[in-house]
Amino acid sequence: IIWNQLGQLFQQFSTNPEDIPAIGGIISSMRGLLCSCEDISFIQQNDVNGISELCKNILSSEIRQNGISMLVHITSHTPVQKSKELYENTGNILKSKLGD
Repeated sequence: IIWNQLGQLFQQFSTNPEDIPAIGGIISSMRGLLCSCEDISFIQQNDVNGISELCKNILSSEIRQNGISMLVHITSHTPVQKSKELYENTGNILKSKLGD
């Protein structure tokens, strides 16, 4: 339930630069919540897609780093057989961030 509330709060903000501190705080809270969960069954594919997009955020390195942390946590708790695409996507994001 908390995850959904944080997601709704995130959606209320725009992508304007002045909203970045608030968005960063929400994303940080989402990371803290998610990365403390062993059971991530509440995560839906649209959550994974949104988190993948956070990893590409050009306005804030904090948002990118939190997105990467969440994506790595989800990937590490997902059997490879269940989602090879997730593993490939996470690997590609990590490879691209090596150059940052």
